[in-house]
Amino acid sequence: MPRRYKTITIAASKQAGKCSGFFPIALHNDAQIQANVFPTGRNIYVTEEDGVTPVPACLLPNKHVCGANGGWTWFTQPVAIYDPVGNKTLTGWVNQQGARHVSVFDHATGTQQDILLSTTDLEGDDHNNPSICIRSDGRYLVAYCEHNNGDTVKFRVSTNPHDGSAWGSEYSIEPTTQGVLSYSQLWRLSGEDKIYLFGRHDGADKWYYVTSDDDGETWSAQVDFIDHGTFQCYPRFWTNGVDKFLIVCTKKENNVNSFIANDSAGVALDLTGNRPIYALQYSGGGWKQMDGTALALPLVHTAYGASSIIAADVGSDSRWVGDITQDAEGVVHALYYVYPGHDERNHDLYHATYDADTGTWSSVKVMDEGGPIVS
Repeated sequence: MPRRYKTITIAASKQAGKCSGFFPIALHNDAQIQANVFPTGRNIYVTEEDGVTPVPACLLPNKHVCGANGGWTWFTQPVAIYDPVGNKTLTGWVNQQGARHVSVFDHATGTQQDILLSTTDLEGDDHNNPSICIRSDGRYLVAYCEHNNGDTVKFRVSTNPHDGSAWGSEYSIEPTTQGVLSYSQLWRLSGEDKIYLFGRHDGADKWYYVTSDDDGETWSAQVDFIDHGTFQCYPRFWTNGVDKFLIVCTKKENNVNSFIANDSAGVALDLTGNRPIYALQYSGGGWKQMDGTALALPLVHTAYGASSIIAADVGSDSRWVGDITQDAEGVVHALYYVYPGHDERNHDLYHATYDADTGTWSSVKVMDEGGPIVS
């Protein structure tokens, strides 16, 4: 097959950016690339001098804007879901005025609806986006709460299965006795026929969950889930949707308010403490370390053994949680960030893989990602 070449010019203003050496380029609107890549599924190759990097065609999707005024936080999941029966994608966000929205994109018709879910407890805070799941009857369930404030989680349910055009009235619960909630997360395990609602409570130090076996109509008593003592826990979840959860998390000193970047002033914020990265699982009806060793609730970081420690609390670098998944072969992968020398003005992305035979993790640096992140 003959090689074809295309020159892409990068503007000087982009080259002068702080992400030196890494230039995101929007290729989805390039007619020549679309014509030569998408129909055949062939890879394209990005070359720089003698280096060659394959880029799969699947990584060049068409862009779709759900909302022009919206935000979401890394720790309120799922932000978006795909309904294979209705062939729809639902995406939730909160706008700058504090109103919660969900967009419903119909892949069959190419049309989208923007649904205003709630204007109660208005707070223009990206921590307050709704999470979304599909009930056993096919109707959509969304949940949302405030950030480090309030005692209630609010819900709405779509009127019809696999249809997000109309929604029932808002209702609420008080899931814990401590209150002061953040990060409402909805996940359904079909093997248990349960919906789990995870969240942070009691200020910023602890996590809870409650479950529902009637699609969110009623909820169990609170389960004290994570308690890292004087450290805040920030978990990211993955589920197979049947009988398993994976969690990647860290512990953060609750007296250090980092991730409020002041890069323009050239100030390196205090990232005291190294922030280890942990991985945990729920399988067989119980919470465990990655090697299957049972863990008691609430989960406490001092109980995590080697199989659940992706990166230890050592060295001169700080770390932050990224994401976790399990591939088709059952191998668990995690992403996390490293701040060399505790300097938030620069961070690197790492990919970790779990070896179930040895019960250990191996990590490789993926790339320099440049300046600060806000999650």
